[in-house]
Formats: sequence, structure tokens, C-alpha cells
Amino acid sequence: GDRIVFFDEFGNEVRGDFIVAILAAEFLKKHRRSWVVINATASKAVEEYIYSSGGKPVRSRFGYVNITNAMRKKKAIIGGETSGHFYFREFGYNESSMYTLLKMLEIVSRTPKKLSHFIQPLRKYVSGPEVNFMVKNRTRVLGAAEKHFGRGGKISRLDGITVDFPDWWFNLRVSNTEPLVRLTVEAKTRELFEAKQKAISDFIKSIR
Repeated sequence: GDRIVFFDEFGNEVRGDFIVAILAAEFLKKHRRSWVVINATASKAVEEYIYSSGGKPVRSRFGYVNITNAMRKKKAIIGGETSGHFYFREFGYNESSMYTLLKMLEIVSRTPKKLSHFIQPLRKYVSGPEVNFMVKNRTRVLGAAEKHFGRGGKISRLDGITVDFPDWWFNLRVSNTEPLVRLTVEAKTRELFEAKQKAISDFIKSIR
């Protein structure tokens, strides 16, 4: 019962990082300028939404220990992951799926508007679920991908490698629980997203 997943009124799954953004905006009404911890592959739209709500987003590696340590360091009001884990300062920086559910019900119940209305401002960019690859040497794959696709981009090694360009970015990270590398791509357009995801996926398959 540690994770929770939301669906809108049309039956579409809502990304975990979008839920973090909606919850953060609620807490920031009373705790302006507080930090909010998000994972390394959260959408750029989530960062922008937290800023516009009066908060300060900070990224962390995936995982309970990493998120909660980052929250304690920053005294963050809330933290969360795309994978459906949500953490709260008032719970000693621990997670609670039940409290997450109750807070979301409270937010949505104040207005006749549906959940899709709340997440609409966050649908600024195009991305998809993580793509997983079984590889023999995960470190070699990450290094080769960085060398091949990283030129001209801003590189972060917070969790795997993230390469950021003005109109798209990607993250390639090692799974904490399985012998996989995981790819996330986000872009400003559908065409660019599909092209970049295919290019990186084909590259990984060619060297794995």
C-alpha cells in the first residue's frame, strides 16, 4: 500500500509527478517558498508549475532513501516520484498513500471541475513511460549514449545521465532493482519526441 495511482474521469492514468505538482500547489498556499523534492525524470512542466505556485523544486535520485534524505536536507514540504510514491514533512518525511488520496479528494471536491482540468496546465510537453532495456554492461551503455547524444547538451549525472537541450531532453539511468537501463525522453513536440526516443532506443539495442 505504499504506492497510489490516479486516473482521470476518462480512465487515463495520471502521471505521478503531475500529482506531486497539484499537491505541492496546495501546500504552498500556506508554506510559500518551501522546497519540493521531485525525482530526476519528472517533467519540466512540473518544475515550472511548482515555481509558478511559489515553491522551489529540487531534483533527487529515485528511491525512498534518496527522496527522504533530500527532503530532510531542504526541510521540503512535500516530495514525490513518478512511480506513485508521495512523502510529507508533517509525517516525518515518510510516505502515505492514504493521506495522498484524502488530500487529492479534498482538492477536487472544492470545485465542480474534474481531475483532467487540474492536470491540463502540466501537459505542456510530450513524453511517455520509461522504456526498459536488458543490457550486458549498463555502465558501458550509459557512457556510450552520453558520448553519442550528449554533444551540445547540458549534462547532469544526478541519477544516471540526463542530457538537456532547448527543445528536448533525455535521461538514461540504471534500475535500482533490476538488471536494466531505463530511458525517459521529453520534447516540445510529438514528432521530436518520437524521433529522439527511436534514435536513442535503436542506439542502445545496437550496442547492448
